[in-house]
Amino acid sequence: MEKRGVLLTEIQEVPKQSLILLAGPPGSGKSTFCHQMVLRGIASERPIIFVTTEQSPSGIVALLREKGMGESTPGALGFVDAFTETVGLTCTQRSDTVCANCADLNSLSMATTKLQERVGQKGILLAFDSLTSPYLFCGAEITKFMRLFLARFTAEGNSVVALVDEGCGNEEDLGAMMSTADGIIRMEIKESSRIINVVKHPKVAPTRIETPMTWSPAIALETFDPRLMRRIWEASSFSRQAGRQALRTEVGDFVNMLWMNLALWSGMLWDAKRVPTMTYEFQKGIAISSREAMSLAP
Repeated sequence: MEKRGVLLTEIQEVPKQSLILLAGPPGSGKSTFCHQMVLRGIASERPIIFVTTEQSPSGIVALLREKGMGESTPGALGFVDAFTETVGLTCTQRSDTVCANCADLNSLSMATTKLQERVGQKGILLAFDSLTSPYLFCGAEITKFMRLFLARFTAEGNSVVALVDEGCGNEEDLGAMMSTADGIIRMEIKESSRIINVVKHPKVAPTRIETPMTWSPAIALETFDPRLMRRIWEASSFSRQAGRQALRTEVGDFVNMLWMNLALWSGMLWDAKRVPTMTYEFQKGIAISSREAMSLAP
């Protein structure tokens, strides 16, 4: 047990001038592991640049605080927000946040460089969660991005931990990403355990770490509020006829929430290549916003 804890501590501390790739299927714990790396970086007073493509910076901050992060000093934690603009919302430039778009790798590199210049020192930990969304937009170009930008970023005295979902594309592309990395950590879920395979690492010999999974039903219950679902159901014409208060009182009886999905997927006739990815990211944004709204419900 003690040896396992020491190994986890070692691989959660990203060495300088290293690019570590966290790979695994969705839900295998990559983001949670990345957050632990970020928290260790903050504890050691390393400046952090967090590139977020899966959710908004506010969502990341909330998760880090749940894991014990206190108030960080100004300039210690900055964000490249590559989520908000990608899903079609308005991104606000702030002193700690620079906007980018997953479909434009140049915007990602420029935004990261801008934050790097604001930090003005070496030893930065760049957490990239994740490469999956840019890959879905740009394909094999993401490998060039890793070689030309992320590798150069580490050569300047910094560190990178980048996440990617296995199964999101060609195995050849994933192999090319791995060939660029200085370290590869593959994660998977097997029965009631999380498996962490250290394939290669600058400071740790190849090893396999198995940690037990602990499920918390209370967390799942917090993300589902029957009261909100009931109000959505009461928005139907049948419920209105029964005299109940509807959630969407500003629309007609013949409008329901299925029309949104119909409109989105009809876009396949317009752009069959990009619309599935855009729809996936949009729906993910809606899910995140819904969870935030549920948490605030009285």
